[in-house]
Amino acid sequence: MTEDELIIKFKRNIPDSLLKEEKAPFIVIAFIGLTGVGKTTLAYLLSKHLKLPVFSHDQARTFMEKHGFSSSDRDLVERLNYERIIYCVTHKISHIIDGDILSYYQDVKTLIESYNGTLYLINVVCPENIVHERLEAREKDINRQIKCKFCSKAGWDFYLKRRKLHLQAEYPENFFFTVDSSKDIQNQIKRLVFKIKRHNYILHT
Repeated sequence: MTEDELIIKFKRNIPDSLLKEEKAPFIVIAFIGLTGVGKTTLAYLLSKHLKLPVFSHDQARTFMEKHGFSSSDRDLVERLNYERIIYCVTHKISHIIDGDILSYYQDVKTLIESYNGTLYLINVVCPENIVHERLEAREKDINRQIKCKFCSKAGWDFYLKRRKLHLQAEYPENFFFTVDSSKDIQNQIKRLVFKIKRHNYILHT
């Protein structure tokens, strides 16, 4: 199987139920944040509140492994996810991107705006000492790795590599919201959901 064939097969995993004839104004929620800061937790909490599907980088890695590709190929992971984003945006499917889109957020923003959608870019942060503790616990928790096929298996070494990329990259000038996962996450979720709904209502009234 070629990479192009893999991408086509990957996009076919999107449920037909999300493809509707009449579309309300669509939104995309995406994150910028390092490994272990809580992006996946945030994505699924937002999904519960806003009734939106979550599409993650870890789903792409699992899909790659299943079809004989190395999940450590970061470029292919990002290509799969970007192609899926294109598919969702062109079909005006509101969704949440669970993953760090720092390296291609500007392309995502331009694409969404060209289809009259709205991108809510969320900055997810956490003190490094807490992230270190989380990633150490993740690496030791073998049962979690077995039971949760879509959970990230990235550890401290991967965090350090991503931190180097973040230090070198150009950050967005503005974020819609910043979440610090070391603080009361439920209160931040409530405020974020309220802000998204209010902003989306103002845009389309």
